[in-house]
Amino acid sequence: MFGIDLLLLIALALYITYQMIFGKRGPTVEAIAHKHGLKYSEAISQLPPAFRAIDMLKKGRKHRYNHVVEGHYQGYRILAFQFVYETVDLELETTTHWYSIAVVHLPVSCPEVKIHPEHVGHRLANLLGFQDINFESMDFSNAFRVLSKNKRFAYDVCNPRMMEYLLKKPKTTLEIENEVLAIWEEGHLSGDSLIPLLDHAVALRKNIPDVVFSHPELPTT
Repeated sequence: MFGIDLLLLIALALYITYQMIFGKRGPTVEAIAHKHGLKYSEAISQLPPAFRAIDMLKKGRKHRYNHVVEGHYQGYRILAFQFVYETVDLELETTTHWYSIAVVHLPVSCPEVKIHPEHVGHRLANLLGFQDINFESMDFSNAFRVLSKNKRFAYDVCNPRMMEYLLKKPKTTLEIENEVLAIWEEGHLSGDSLIPLLDHAVALRKNIPDVVFSHPELPTT
């Protein structure tokens, strides 16, 4: 009898372990992409030239672009993917980094605008003369660092509606350059994270009025 009880306990433990590892797996990126009418590719070898200016995509070495999703989402042309790269420290130890990136294509080629969460390093840079752009909203200026050579365009992007939205999403990192608006978050891209990432990217695009892209100095593409 004791032997049977022991076998039952072992079987139960194995079942629970299996469920913890496999039973709670969410939907795949591919499944969610197809559900929303988006094209899925397991990997691509390189990105379009317009993406090369994005700071995140310049980091490290041995770049890989996995779980690539593209198409039209909420009326906007998008691209999302998992970006993987490696860094090597002074002791020649290799570290692999994973980021989830979403891009919304823009109707014109735009000046560079970088919006990053403010941190201590940025404040030290300000003291050394590397000034970011200040805004009437002190809450926004304290929460985010905005860099751009075209202040007018930066102010148009960071309009009151955009600032209000970003203050609700204080970890947002956003870059605009060429014909793309890009955001990224640290971590693997998954079926559960794909749609929230796309929703966030599209919401940022919606907070920029279309009239901003009709300025005479912004050529149509």
